[in-house]
Amino acid sequence: MDEEKLNWLLLRGLAREQQHWGEFPQWLHTLPGCGDVVSLDLPGAGTQWRRRSPLSIAGITDDVRARLPSNKGPWVVIALSLGAMVALDWCSRYPHDFTFAVLVNATARGCCPLWQRLRWRAVIALSRMAFYSVERRESAVYQLTTALHHDQAAIAQHWLAIYRQHPVHRINIVRQLFAAGRFRVPVGSMRTPALVLASKKDGLAHFSCSENMAQQLDAPLELHEHAGHDLPLDDPRWIVDRLKKYISIRSC
Repeated sequence: MDEEKLNWLLLRGLAREQQHWGEFPQWLHTLPGCGDVVSLDLPGAGTQWRRRSPLSIAGITDDVRARLPSNKGPWVVIALSLGAMVALDWCSRYPHDFTFAVLVNATARGCCPLWQRLRWRAVIALSRMAFYSVERRESAVYQLTTALHHDQAAIAQHWLAIYRQHPVHRINIVRQLFAAGRFRVPVGSMRTPALVLASKKDGLAHFSCSENMAQQLDAPLELHEHAGHDLPLDDPRWIVDRLKKYISIRSC
């Protein structure tokens, strides 16, 4: 594997798109042997914002898989939150598509109870956001999903510009939530190696969900002591360091 360049596929979470990765793709390019870094939007978000989101994770998976460049390889998928559900489903049904998967702050039925998959404070915050202006909502999302950044105003304004360019319809948010609520961890059929990364200060989901998922998948787990749910925004260097470590171990 150390002689081949790895191509990286990035998948975001609920109502987020590829522009929300920020500087993280540039950090990936610092990895030795890094090939292409490709971010594909889930149907209903980003470049796909005009489309209707499927009502199942499998439907989302097949939609995104059809848009993955087929003339490149090998691939690794890095997926955050709801995107990690897509990665889990993808790897369980198409195990040869990826060399390994990186699951960031992942949750799903079968790994933890509902109250840990979505913290009650997050439920309250998300409910209030339905009545906010777009500007106030993006600031609230920032506060809910990050823990280490200090340039809130600049990032919230950038996210506002993203929304105005590619507005996510509420019906697609509901459809993504419905799909996520039905999805279970594919323990018996997950044959692609995985690395699980999680944040102890995640304001959306308790990190024990990732602990349980890593145990069920027999996958290594790395915990960040201080980052929030949007770990790639809070500390991209930390992720890259863990990837270097994991790739080195796999190469031995």
